[in-house]
This record gives sequence, C-alpha cells and structure tokens, in this order.
Amino acid sequence: MVRLFLLTGVCLTALMPMAWAQDRVSIRTGTHDDYARVVFDWGTSAPYDLKQTEPGVLDLTFRKNAVPDLTAVEKLPNVSSVEKLSADDENLKIRIRIPADSKYRHFLIGDRVVVDVYNSASGAKAAEAPVPPKPAEEKPVQAAKAPTPAAKPAAEKPAADVVPPSPVTEPAPVAVAAPVAPVEQGPSVLEQEAARIADPHVITVSSTEEMGLAAFERNGYLWLVIDRPSLSVLPQINGPKKEDFTPFEKVATSEGAVAYRTRMPGAATIEGEGGGLIWRVIVSPKDKAVEPTSPTREFKTGDDIRGGAMVWSMPLVTKNISIVDPDVGDTILVATVDAADQFAGTERNFVDFEQLNSSIGLAIVPKADDVKFEKRAGGIAVTRPGGLALSRMRDVTQRIIEQKTTGETENPAATDPTKTPRMFDFNRWMMGGLNALHDNQHILLAGMAEKDKSGRVQDLLMMAKMNMANDRGQEAVGLLRFAENEMPDIKESPEFLALRGVALSMASMFEDGFRDLNTPALKDYPELDYWRAYAAAGLEDWQQAKKLLPADMTIVSEYPRRLQERMLLRLAEIALRSGEVKAAESMLGMLQKEQKHLQPWTVATMDYLRGEAHRQNKEYTKAEEYWKPLLTGKDDLYRAKAGLALTMLQLDQGTIKLEEAVDRLEGLRYMWRGDELEAQINSRLGKLYLDQARYMKGFSILRDAVAMSPGTDISNDIAYMMTDSFKNLFLSDALDKMSPVDAITVYEEFRELTPDGDDGNRLIRRLAERLVDADLLGRAATLLQYQVDYRLQGREAADTSLRLAAIYLLSDNPNPVLRVLDKATTTYAGLPKDDSVNQKLREAAMLRARALSELKRVDESLAILNTYPPSPDINRLRADIAWNSGRWQDAAIALQDLIVDQAIVAERPLTQAQADIILNRAVALNLAGDRVALANMRERFGDQMMKTSRSKLFDVVTRSRTSTLASDRESIAALVSEVDLFKDFLDTYRASDQPSN
Repeated sequence: MVRLFLLTGVCLTALMPMAWAQDRVSIRTGTHDDYARVVFDWGTSAPYDLKQTEPGVLDLTFRKNAVPDLTAVEKLPNVSSVEKLSADDENLKIRIRIPADSKYRHFLIGDRVVVDVYNSASGAKAAEAPVPPKPAEEKPVQAAKAPTPAAKPAAEKPAADVVPPSPVTEPAPVAVAAPVAPVEQGPSVLEQEAARIADPHVITVSSTEEMGLAAFERNGYLWLVIDRPSLSVLPQINGPKKEDFTPFEKVATSEGAVAYRTRMPGAATIEGEGGGLIWRVIVSPKDKAVEPTSPTREFKTGDDIRGGAMVWSMPLVTKNISIVDPDVGDTILVATVDAADQFAGTERNFVDFEQLNSSIGLAIVPKADDVKFEKRAGGIAVTRPGGLALSRMRDVTQRIIEQKTTGETENPAATDPTKTPRMFDFNRWMMGGLNALHDNQHILLAGMAEKDKSGRVQDLLMMAKMNMANDRGQEAVGLLRFAENEMPDIKESPEFLALRGVALSMASMFEDGFRDLNTPALKDYPELDYWRAYAAAGLEDWQQAKKLLPADMTIVSEYPRRLQERMLLRLAEIALRSGEVKAAESMLGMLQKEQKHLQPWTVATMDYLRGEAHRQNKEYTKAEEYWKPLLTGKDDLYRAKAGLALTMLQLDQGTIKLEEAVDRLEGLRYMWRGDELEAQINSRLGKLYLDQARYMKGFSILRDAVAMSPGTDISNDIAYMMTDSFKNLFLSDALDKMSPVDAITVYEEFRELTPDGDDGNRLIRRLAERLVDADLLGRAATLLQYQVDYRLQGREAADTSLRLAAIYLLSDNPNPVLRVLDKATTTYAGLPKDDSVNQKLREAAMLRARALSELKRVDESLAILNTYPPSPDINRLRADIAWNSGRWQDAAIALQDLIVDQAIVAERPLTQAQADIILNRAVALNLAGDRVALANMRERFGDQMMKTSRSKLFDVVTRSRTSTLASDRESIAALVSEVDLFKDFLDTYRASDQPSN
C-alpha cells in the first residue's frame, strides 16, 4: 500500500507539468564551435516548414499552434533574434534572423525541431555579443572611501613566520587594540577590508548519494572535506572572479573520505548552505546569518589545570577524518556534518589544540599526539588522557591564528593526476543483476515513505543507477525525472547531469543525452568521452564521434557485460567508419572472449562488423564468410545490413551484374524501414539506377533517402551526390543520349538540383538547345525566359534574349518577342559600341521587323528595315514581309534584289537556292499581274530552270494567262503557303551559341 501511494504521488508530480506544456513550446539557444543552434521543444510531434524569405531571414511555420516560451533564448553571433510572428488559429510562425551569407540546416529529432546556423564565411555577425560588465572596475570606488595607508618599504615587511591575520566574523576586542599594535602584527582593519573578496562566489559540491561535509580555512586556503571517497566531480566555483581562485587540489585523507583545497584571492566570510545531496559554500564579504555552535567545557575532576573536555553540540556529525597538511606536515582532525547549520565558527586557540575557522562542521589541529577527537551522541568532543588544560574561571580568549606565508608547494599526497578519474561504478550498482533488480527496488520503495526529501531522492537515484547498470535506460530516465521533480536543485549537480546524460543516451534520446554530457563542469572527465562518442554516433554525427572516441578502452572493459555489449559494438563501428580497423578489432576481441554468453543480436552485430573489418583489409572472401550467414539469420537489421554490404562488395568485384544488384537492393528497401540504414540502401539503389540511365527512378529514390534522415551526415552526402549527378547529366554527353522529352521531364521534376552560378546557367542553356533540336520550342522558350527574367544579367542576358526572341518566332509566337527585344536593346545600347554590339543591334532590329510583320504591323516592320542599307539578309526579310502580307509587287522588287545578290551567270547551272528565288519572283509577278516582267523572266531563265527540279513549276507560273488551268492556280497557291524567305535566318539560331561542356 505504501509503495502504491508513493508511486501514485510521484507519477502525479511528473504528469502535472505535462498538462501545462501541451499548449506551450520551449525555445532555447546554444553556441558550438562552428554553428549556433536553436531548439524548439514541443513535447509532441511538430510538423513544420522552413524557408529563407530574404537574405538573413528564416521563417519557420509549424502546422499547429502554441505559446512560444522565449525566456531561454539568448542573442548569439549567428542568431540575432528569435521572434514570434502573427499566428492564426492553426499555425505558429517564428522568424529567426541570421547573417545574410550564413548557411543553415534544419531537422527533426523526436519531438524537437532543430535549426543550426553555421558561422558566416565572411565573418559577418547577426548582432554584437553583449559585453559583460567588468566588476573589477567598479570596486575601487568603495576602497577609496577610507584613506589607504602608505606603502611600507621592503625592509619593513613582517618576518617570514608572521602573516596578516584572517578577519574575524564578529566584533572582537582585538580590533580596538589594533592601532597600538606593532607594524609586524599585520595590516590594519582598513587594509583587511580592502583585501576582502568584493563579490559573492558560490562553491557547489553535489552528488547523487548523500554526503557529509566540512569546510574550514587554514593558511590562506579554503578546505572542503567530504565523507564519501567516491565523489566523482570536483567542487564547482561560480562568481565574477572565479579564475582568481586556484584550481582545487586533492589532498590525501584517512580512509573513507576525500579532501580538496583552493587558495582564496582575499579575505572573506565563508558560509554553508544545504546538505545531503547538494552543498553550497558561499564566499562573500557579508557577515554570516547563522550563529555558530559554541563549545562547552566539561570537567571530571576538581583539577583547575587539567581534567577538562571540549564538547560541540552537533547532532548531525557523520564522520571523523584525519588529514596531513602537505605544507606544514601536521595533522588536521575534521568532523563532517550532514547539514550546513552545524559549524563551530571562528578560530580559537587552546593549550592542547587549535580550532580552525570552521564554516561547516569542525576542524582542529592537535598540539599533542594523544589528543583525541571523538564522535558522541549529540556532538563531537576533544579529549586527552588526564583531561585538557582548560580554565574554569574565564572564557577561552579568541585569537587570530598566525599563518605562514610560504609559497605554493607540490603536494606529494595528492592523487596521481595521470590516473583517469572515474564517474560510474556500474559493477557496484548492479546489486545482483536483473534477477535481483525487482526485489531491490521493492525494498527501496517500501522504506521511502518514512524518509525525508533528501533520502527519497537518494533512493530514486540509486534505483536509476541499478537500472543503468543492468542496461535499462528508459527506466533509469523515468526515475531520474522523478528525482528531479522531488528536488529541482539536483539539476545543479554535475554528477547528476552525467548520470542523466548516460541514461538518456541508453534510452536513444541522444540529443538530450549529448547536451548533458557536454556540461562544462564535466569537460575534464575522460570516462564521459566514451558516452559522448556513443551519443554522437546515435545522432549519426560520425565525424564528431570519431573526434571524441578515446584510444584506451580500459574503462569500458571493466563495465558489466551487458553495457560492454552496448558500448563496444557502437564504438567499434565508429572506429571502422574512420578506417581504424585495428582499434575496432581490439574492441570486438574483448567481446569475443564472452561470445557464448552474448545475446543473439550482439553476435549478429559482431559478425557484421568483423566482415566490414575484413573488407577494409581487402580480405573479401573472409568478409563474405561473415556476411552470407546473416542473410538467412533471424536478425532483420543485420539481414538488411549484410545484404547491402555483400551486394555492393560483389558488384565492385564484378561477381554480379548491375541488374542483379538493383534487384537485390529493391528487395532490401522493404526489409528495414527507418533510420540511417534505409537511407543507405536507397542511396546505393538510387545511384545504381542513375548508372543504368534510369534517371527519374534514380533521383526519386535519392530524394526519398534524403528525407529519411534529415540533417544527418548521410543525408547531406546524398544531397551533394544528387546535385553532382544532376549537373553531370546535363553538362555531359549523357544529355545527348536522352530523348528530349525525358530530359525536360527529369529537369522539371528535380529542378531544385540546378546549381547556382555559371554551371546552372550553362545547364539550362544546354537543355534548351537540346529541346530546340527536337522542335520542342515552347519548352525551350520557357527555360530561356526564366533565365532572362531571374538568373542572367548584362551582356549574357541580352544575348540570350536574342536567342529567345528567335525561338518564339520559330514557334510562331510573336507576342512576347517585342518585350524580350526591348530588354536586349536597352542593354546593348548601354554598352561601348563595337562591331559585335552593332551586329547584335542589327539582328535585334531584324527580329523585331519579323515579329511586327506577323503581328500585321507591316508598315512599322518595313520602316525598321528601311533604316538599314540593302544587303542580302535585309533584302530577304523585306521580300518575306511583302510576300506574307500579300504585297506582291513589293515582293517581286525585293526578290529581284536577291537575284542580283546571287550574281547568276547564264553559262553556269543554277543552285537549288537560286532556282527557288527565281521561282518565287515569278510567283510574285504572276500574282501581281505583271505579265511583261513575267515573260522576261521566262525568256531570261527558262533554259537554266529547265535543268532544275523546279522546271515544271516555273513553266506553270510563267505560262501566258490564256493557257493557265485551275490546277495551275492550285499549284501557285501551294507555293505561296510554303515560302518562308526568313526561315534560313531563323534556322541559324537553332545551333547558335551552343554552350561548351
């Protein structure tokens, strides 16, 4: 019943925030070496769209609505703001401002939408980072309130064994006597105040197991003593001048404890807070708010000199600990306590011992070897055989303990810095393994209701550790969340964050786990690098995983077997992906020793990885020996992995054909769905389809593969490969081997793969030329129109406009021609005039004249041509315009000019082109009714025309009117409809300006 009540309460506590979070989305930011990250944590599925609406502006639209929590958003170099736009009833819209030239990526991990903004290539910033205030520059004003004593000459410095006194925490008569004391006694009260630490600093000591603690001062050091030797994380200092404190130095203690010390940069008041799991030591200029525990004297005899004992009422003393001071060489006796309000306070001097300034617990330095430090019911006592020398008649006078001003010395008793600090004791946490897990949890749950908050949290953490040690990550995460709900401050503990990071990684919540494991306070713990690499690999960030992977696997080799299976297999895969075969084989060898006890999925993973190792060593037969049995095994994942690896190996070796490889991978597509493996299979299959010139199929599969693992390395690799393949297809001979319809279909379906810049422009032009060759003029015009409107500028845009105008005319679509030519003419007019520019302007005028004629604006058309001197192409176009407008006499005159241009000689046979021009003039004269000119032509060219393929038609056209038959008129009408004198000029555009490969 107790257990049921507890679990019900805990579950309700955990579920209360969730109900509130259903209509809120938390937003947080973070900075990495190469990019800034913005994370939207919905707590549930969140479909979204993201687009760059203008340079430096990303608009993110979620297909659901919520209230954004922007309190955790910080201004970053790459992200100047994250702001909510107007939201309708269904969509939340967010705007992110970034540097205009920054690249970005976005992806979905679980219930989180992640946007990464990479560093600007030009060094541009989205906003200036806020400059923190400089506390050191604000404090001299305080010091200036009192006059500063004149500096003493070097000769007047105190002797080596005399040091400035530590400040007392309460007024004492000593302060009154200070003005008459000799200079050698130390600085004045004003000097002491000036030397005090000006701002509060907080030292946090936290753990996932309850601990007793003592804090005291000696020789300018602040000492922290913990009664639990397995404390994993060093104390953490936070404050404006934390760098002025020396790094914590570990000092040897008696068994069952650990001690650290740091040299303080100045005098201060030390005060403790908390207890149990989380301790805080406040280093501050303020006086203490809590009174210390004053000692009482006890006497067993009537001796006024000896027979006494000193007793401190501290009912929460946890342990007595002895420490050898590495500087002085004497022994310090310390009593740790379980709550910060148990402390002895300022220093005191007795005949037999010295009490150090103790801010938490009690620390003394015996002056005789037989002084005893005893834990009693309700407190701690200092005694000596025969009793202490204590006075019954007066209080013990407080005094300032003299301190030695020796410099920093090496601490021979400190822990060897080369030894790797350990964070996790999984073997101890197993507590009998899975078989005992249920009973152990039942015992803890049964006693939890009678414990205080700290005790309940410690038991929850112990259950989480047991589950982690037995490879039950999901259960551990749940228990850690219960502990966090019970004691929110536990999140300040680096040890808790390390524990939670590992549990989240075990539960495949890699993003959150990786964040916890990279807490700055945990950066100096090499054991976490194994788990950081594990989490990075889970995020499919294999490059970062390789950077984090330690070379020494000793720590992992000491883990329980279930955790070794989990860790070593993932770490071996990281090594193989980096080509470090020997390292991977070494990791797999650790598991091989226990193969008969391994789980089937572990054995399948090992066989697959061993096959990959042999492949990288070019031992292909051995690789096949490991992979082939997996194809018929029971593990679906490694049936798919081995099938992919074996197929690609055999294809590379030429033992199977391309068609067989495609068939195999088509089967694998449906064997394993989701995660990176499906993306890999589709990537390889899509590439094989491209190799078969089945471009629509290949690019479609590759596009699906990118969507399967958005934002991952493999997704990015596939996207780059698609872009390169698309570019190579349209800029190589492969385009000539495709049908024009297939080419334009592939382009229009995957136009987003068109590269930027010159490559993209050449690609579009080349495709347009292919379409022109196939008389797909309308689609070619659409491509070139897009280039002219959006991609090209200057001379290149003008040249393409001329070609586009010609293609519109070839496709009998004169309507857009004038607008296109206006843009080209304006550009040419602004260029320095030379022969090439003048020629382009002339071509533009001819195309404009032809377009105007087709638009029935004949007079305007001819007016343009009349501005140019006669020439063969001008004459031809003039003839064409007159012909198409039915102005037969004008056409006959223009055709006569063309005949003159041909320089026809009677004795020389006519060419086909010459015969056509003569025939066309005869037709024009016939339709104009100019019988005289027609008779002259018959007489002049009759003999020559009889020797051409046009002889019969010429005879019909030039007959006298009396002999013309109806059939002859039909033949003349057919000739009229067939004639296009400007066609030769336009045909030159079918093959002009072909882009080079």
